[in-house]
Amino acid sequence: MRIPAMEQSSRLWHLLLFLVVTIALAAQAVLVLTDGTDANSGTHVTGDTVARLVRLFSYFTIDSNILVAVCCAALVLNAARDSRVWRVLRLDALLSIAVTGLVFALLLAPHIHLTGTALYLTVALHYIAPPAALVGWLLFGPRAQTDGRTLVTALRRTACWACPRRPPGSCGWRCSTARVRPARRCSTRTRS
Repeated sequence: MRIPAMEQSSRLWHLLLFLVVTIALAAQAVLVLTDGTDANSGTHVTGDTVARLVRLFSYFTIDSNILVAVCCAALVLNAARDSRVWRVLRLDALLSIAVTGLVFALLLAPHIHLTGTALYLTVALHYIAPPAALVGWLLFGPRAQTDGRTLVTALRRTACWACPRRPPGSCGWRCSTARVRPARRCSTRTRS
């Protein structure tokens, strides 16, 4: 059975994007685990392993790129995939990675000065993945499957991620060099 040219193109596009994103995410995890520079913040990463990983996976950039990688892998396996959950996941990945690219380029990039491996990783995660995901969606869809209900459901994860954010340590998880533990109470004031 012969696969149509458009489906082959879609699979190749998404395979390449999957490889770029997955390799960059794996390399970023290695940098974080080996006290390297974080491509998301430009800071030298210290602390225990669990705290470093919690910090790494708390970045919207990482979450967005993981969603893109999952969607790309699914599209490589079945370019004609369709279901209600799939539409939401695909649109959520697209919206999240678009936010990632725009926020990084417009707000964060002027303040982060990376070199070496961290620079290559930030290019992959912030400058290649966002437009490549958008172009892939524009070229291969599923644009016609996007309706208002799908959009609202997809936006919910992004809104839930962004709204409750507080400065590290003020609410939710406390990351210290000793261990990561749930915070006992939410407070923006420091105690002496």
